[in-house]
Amino acid sequence: MSPTRVGIIGLKASTGDSLLGSWGVRSHLRSIQGLPSLYEIVAVANSTIESSRKSIEVHKLPTTTKAYGNAEDLAADPNVELVVISVELRKHYELAMPALKHKKDVFVEWYFSLSQKWDANSEIATKANGCKR
Repeated sequence: MSPTRVGIIGLKASTGDSLLGSWGVRSHLRSIQGLPSLYEIVAVANSTIESSRKSIEVHKLPTTTKAYGNAEDLAADPNVELVVISVELRKHYELAMPALKHKKDVFVEWYFSLSQKWDANSEIATKANGCKR
């Protein structure tokens, strides 16, 4: 079985070595990279394409890793199967919904949103599109 192709939203260009470093770098990136037979990072989305490119370079991801400036474009990438969202809680819902609409599985640490209504909407989208979250 080939590795699951992962797109990460919110991968900062910092190394994550300090206590104030990015959670996505310290936890998600290292975990994903530590399981190469299960996961392959194929895309990164940050607030700009430039910051995504910088993250790809800083973390020495393959040159084939695609850089995106928003969640919608990453979610539309047919090569991405799983979207890992590593941003502050209040942005989880808005960044996860495009992935669910594009039938991608989604991993979000902590809560999916701050609102029961948003959680209900995301649960409906998850089931309707046959996704996992």
